[in-house]
Amino acid sequence: MIFVVARSSQYAASFSQRHQQLTGCLRFELGQTSFFRVINRIISEEHEPYACLVHDDVTLGHDFLPRLKGLVAQLDKDWPSWGVVGNAGFLSFRFGLDPTEVLRYVADPHRGPNMQGHVLPAQSIDGNVMLLNLCSLRRSGVVMPDWNGFQLYDIMLCIETARAGLAVLVAPELACWHGSAGSQEAFDSAASSDKFRSYLSDNLVNRFIGTVNGEVGAALTDRNIGGSGRIDLDLDSLRNSVVQRGARTVAICVRTQFKRPLLLRRTLETISAFVISAGSPTRFVIRVLTDKAEDRPDFIEDYAELVAITESGGIDSRNKLVRHAAYAIDADWFWFVDDDDWVFPNEAERLGLILNVVPLHATILLDTQHFNEWVSEKQSAIGTIYHGREARYFPAGDFGKSLGGVNHIPFCGMIVSRAVLKSIPESTYDWVVYYEDFSVLLHALLSPGALPIVVDRLYAGISMRDSGQSVNEIDRTKWDVSMSNLVASITCHAPAGALMTIPAPRHRPPISAPHEAPSAGIEPLAYLNRGERLILLCCRVVRAALKFSLSPSLWKTQGRILIRAGVQGGPRSVLRTMANFGRPQQRNP
Repeated sequence: MIFVVARSSQYAASFSQRHQQLTGCLRFELGQTSFFRVINRIISEEHEPYACLVHDDVTLGHDFLPRLKGLVAQLDKDWPSWGVVGNAGFLSFRFGLDPTEVLRYVADPHRGPNMQGHVLPAQSIDGNVMLLNLCSLRRSGVVMPDWNGFQLYDIMLCIETARAGLAVLVAPELACWHGSAGSQEAFDSAASSDKFRSYLSDNLVNRFIGTVNGEVGAALTDRNIGGSGRIDLDLDSLRNSVVQRGARTVAICVRTQFKRPLLLRRTLETISAFVISAGSPTRFVIRVLTDKAEDRPDFIEDYAELVAITESGGIDSRNKLVRHAAYAIDADWFWFVDDDDWVFPNEAERLGLILNVVPLHATILLDTQHFNEWVSEKQSAIGTIYHGREARYFPAGDFGKSLGGVNHIPFCGMIVSRAVLKSIPESTYDWVVYYEDFSVLLHALLSPGALPIVVDRLYAGISMRDSGQSVNEIDRTKWDVSMSNLVASITCHAPAGALMTIPAPRHRPPISAPHEAPSAGIEPLAYLNRGERLILLCCRVVRAALKFSLSPSLWKTQGRILIRAGVQGGPRSVLRTMANFGRPQQRNP
């Protein structure tokens, strides 16, 4: 049954006129003062297993009814714990070439759909069209607060559904035209009310939550500390969605020739901690890939299974090992971690949950970071003879910039499917020795049906040292040869597409450039972390103050500049002006 919440009999008649194909399936709710009570009554009184609620200003397609029936069958099969489904919602991860958390299978006066064909779990949905699993909602005791009005009911239904352990989903089968632009002002007013913010504090541990209409915040009270019965909407929306779903498999692959055994041990220990923290929705297996099996240290078997190739054909084996993994290891996805990198287990559960619910052909992008390290490999990898500091950060959301010809995602910052690895020509694996990460990323993004999934959490640290790494080679011949072969592979053998027309970004250096010396035209501050930038700012301000005090001839003019900066931009502008005072001026040649 399709329930239409109509403002008047005139709106009901107009809806019927637009949907004559649904005659006999419609029930109109007229003269209602509360969407909350309508939902409660339908859940408690209707005997049908499912119900669809729609606004009176939506227009459903000619095939909506068979789509709806097919969707119910798909949900019962693939998402056994589903409770509520909509056609637009706010996810717990970002997706797409212009990454966003807002998934839309609806067109309205604001914009159109931004995805094709995938059911995905959401924290909350938009209420223009909602499919309710009445049996599960009743069995789980879902009851809406007895509030008046037509604002926030969809968000609160999702919260109550998540609290009951049921999944909230967004599905393309509910696609429609929604003729209302809505009122952002009315939403903001309702969302900022003390009543709603207290409701969030009573039921969620989250300080803020995202919605399709923007971020909303809970009231900051004693209830935000401790207490029971509250959920983490961000994570619990994912946890609920994986219930009774089969596990996926991810192979974490470490390529090595055992030249740095202590650093390799650190890599394997952190991966093992990650696997333990990830839980059961996704099965992570650890594999060590090598062409030097005879040199393996004794501890390898304590952490991983060894996968070896016996003949590399006299060619550098790093990329051949990638191809070998795709054919030799039974896994849905592959995550390649170098033998001197490490992974962070803090957000392992989140990644495992996301991998369970996204399509198998998706490419998952992760945040990573360079760490400059000074380490004695004769001693402990982390110990008294160790010094390190944070360096360049690689946001996963920058992956689209790689389509401009400069890589922005290290190898350990992507998890790719077996299908992508198998689609890369064998000659590319043979001759693109360096830039293998760039090669895999481009082939993934240019593959048919590419779906980038962005997880904005730091998952891997990348060791940068003074020696022993190809990234620091002064002679770039091998790099240039690999790039030539990669360009030929992408332009001649990859599926035709227009994505490569995106202009190359100019403001970030390639990740394969030596990290000690930024090349000309690149802002050196890009290589500094926040603390280092603050120290640099302080030094510049002190230098400027000294020069200012020792140059009376500049007091008048520079004083006016500082006053004007303070009036126009406040204290930050004053500091910026002082930091630039006395710096040598660059001249155009």
